[in-house]
Amino acid sequence: MSIDTSNASLKELARHLECFTEAELAYLGGYSDGSIDSLRRRGALPSHIRFGNNRFYPIHAVREFFKGRINVRSLSVEDRL
Repeated sequence: MSIDTSNASLKELARHLECFTEAELAYLGGYSDGSIDSLRRRGALPSHIRFGNNRFYPIHAVREFFKGRINVRSLSVEDRL
């Protein structure tokens, strides 16, 4: 696989790695940049890969993170058991 880095954006490179960028994760969760920094420091975000000044969040880790945040109250009693 060959990537032309002169025309590739960070988002495109993240997709080749099957990841989201930190900005995409912030957008997905409706968070500001400052909130993302705070949440990351507290360990309240999915696992990430740090490369240079960039952080990439593997798509599979984000999926698992969201599965763990399902609102149980919205499920019926039968579904909880």
